[in-house]
Amino acid sequence: MGDNISLREYVEVRLDEMGKAITIARDQMEKRLDSMNEFRQSLRDQNTLFVTKEMHEKVEEDIRELRTFKDEQSGKASQTQVYVVWLIAILGLVLGCLALFH
Repeated sequence: MGDNISLREYVEVRLDEMGKAITIARDQMEKRLDSMNEFRQSLRDQNTLFVTKEMHEKVEEDIRELRTFKDEQSGKASQTQVYVVWLIAILGLVLGCLALFH
């Protein structure tokens, strides 16, 4: 009957086994908590990085204003070209008249 152990030894062995089981469970819980913390941090990052509806509408309005400004500037550039053409035409008429009278 070599399988007989004292009650004290039995309790010590069981306590060691439970201690090891608790250590393993604690390590697993810490890993789960770490992954949950990472998930929470990614949610916080999303909240700070994503564009809100108000921000998006503001950007759209700014883009519309820039397009309007660009269109106005393009129109002004075209008007400047008209003035240059008129100036060249008048200069050509003056030079043509001078050439006729000389």
